[in-house]
Amino acid sequence: MTDARNSIRAIMQSMLAWVALAPCGPSFAVELPHAPDESAPPAGITASLEELEAEFVELNRDLDVLEHKLLYPPSAEVVVFVSVAAVEALDLESLDLSINGKRVAQHVYNTGELVALERGGVQRLFVGNIPPGTNRLNAEFNAVDATQKAYRKRVEIEFQKSFEPVRIQLEITRATAASEADIAAIVVH
Repeated sequence: MTDARNSIRAIMQSMLAWVALAPCGPSFAVELPHAPDESAPPAGITASLEELEAEFVELNRDLDVLEHKLLYPPSAEVVVFVSVAAVEALDLESLDLSINGKRVAQHVYNTGELVALERGGVQRLFVGNIPPGTNRLNAEFNAVDATQKAYRKRVEIEFQKSFEPVRIQLEITRATAASEADIAAIVVH
């Protein structure tokens, strides 16, 4: 409603100014007082809005950190990483990860990710909570070599989860082009 009023007011002011400046009889000009621009907020309000926005961004960042701590408390956290070591002419296609019989992660690799892994990069495949006690991890990868020979390898391990975070490193290896590709899991507490 106020936008319509402001538009009408602006049109009327421009019409009055045009009529006042138009020659009709003796030449004279009447200067009309200009109403303040109601569409732009005063400078003090703009500064206050910018301060509120900065506070909102900071509060949102703090809430994200708190949410992560609540969802993934260190006492229940498990993190699974993937690396590729001594791989010769092997293209990793996908990797499936299950913990305690439940699929928790699945990833299909693109060329950029393969290059990063071959250069020594490490991928964080999964971050989540699991109960303390004995847990079972299953990981399976699919890959092809330069001769288009397909590989599907699997590793299964049991590990103990205490009240400390657990880190598990999945390492895909292949020593030479003639050797079989393999996957190993290393539990790091």
